[in-house]
Amino acid sequence: MKLVLSAITAITVVSFFGSPGKTLAGLRAEERFGPQGNGSDALFIYASGSTLDRVINTDTTSTGQQAHSVYELVSLDTTYIYLGQISPREDITVLGVLGSDGRPPCIQPGVLNDGSTPNVLFNLNRSGLVGTFKNLYVEVENNDFYEPAAVTNFWTEWDDTAKGADSLYTASWMNARTTHMFNDPTDWPGFKESENMIGTDPGYGASFANVFQGGSNYGIGLLKYFTLIRTLQSPTVGWGYQIPSIPAGTTNWIPDRPLPEAADMQYRNAALMSGGTDGKPLGDPGWFTGGYTGVKQHSQTVPTGFILSNNYPNPFNPSTVIKVSLNRSGAMSLRIYNVLGQQVKVVDQGNKAPGEYIYGVNMDNFASGVYFYTLEQRPNIMTKKMLLLK
Repeated sequence: MKLVLSAITAITVVSFFGSPGKTLAGLRAEERFGPQGNGSDALFIYASGSTLDRVINTDTTSTGQQAHSVYELVSLDTTYIYLGQISPREDITVLGVLGSDGRPPCIQPGVLNDGSTPNVLFNLNRSGLVGTFKNLYVEVENNDFYEPAAVTNFWTEWDDTAKGADSLYTASWMNARTTHMFNDPTDWPGFKESENMIGTDPGYGASFANVFQGGSNYGIGLLKYFTLIRTLQSPTVGWGYQIPSIPAGTTNWIPDRPLPEAADMQYRNAALMSGGTDGKPLGDPGWFTGGYTGVKQHSQTVPTGFILSNNYPNPFNPSTVIKVSLNRSGAMSLRIYNVLGQQVKVVDQGNKAPGEYIYGVNMDNFASGVYFYTLEQRPNIMTKKMLLLK
């Protein structure tokens, strides 16, 4: 199997770790007995329809046990997609069936609703559980791992084992164990790292550094705040990006919407904008297009009812505006679905005060077609149709 991972990482650390024609979770599969090198039954899976994680996770018996112990991936010309981790209930063997030319099947992470990709495929979450993976080809390519110099220097200063419990270890692209796996073709065959742009500055806005250093309406900054906490002092001022005033009688601040950092977090590095395995930009599309969903509270006057207005313009390309009215406080959600009823975007969710809210929705990364947007605040729910034309 070939696993392709492509992403951009800033500041944080990413770890890479029936009958014929049967359909499971929308993915075609065939049940056969006695696969290669194994005496138990196997499920042959084809890469079409649903995702690999869904078909294995839902392949269970009436008592909740894993229905098969062996899963053979047989498609060579269509990629297997996963959107979540596979958590088997019993010991599992996943076997990539090689083509006549020795080519293995390909597994690739799909894109989640927030624009990110999952970074965990298999999760053996019980003591004694055994996972056997054959013909596994892992390729980590076209990634960026970047940390501003101010952060690197600060972490390095704290990276002192003499401080004991206060010691802090600096982040790295790959830890020693992972590096060994990619450099040991004998014990870890098929592990390949290529075309990674480690240390490439994405080119964020200038005020990005203020979050760390502080000043003005950025509070005392992350680095000073961290120092006070680690030295058992009590900060009287927090840190953040353009912190609004804190309401009297509380220590909490409420961020403005849309978040002011959205525009300043757009990266500008040309290499990253075409650095993906498909020649497209790395990471969250909002980082370079400004395609974040904007929302502002239009009025604090309590509406007379629960209302979902028609989006405008409609048809649209690629952005449209949706206005909602909430006549009471409470948890709400505004979600977008395709014609198959699959959720494709979460515009907003969380607790809201009564009022009118206006959302600017960008659908630049979606195909033309009919979509449905649904406003929900239990027990009320309302759905309307919109048309994206490119």
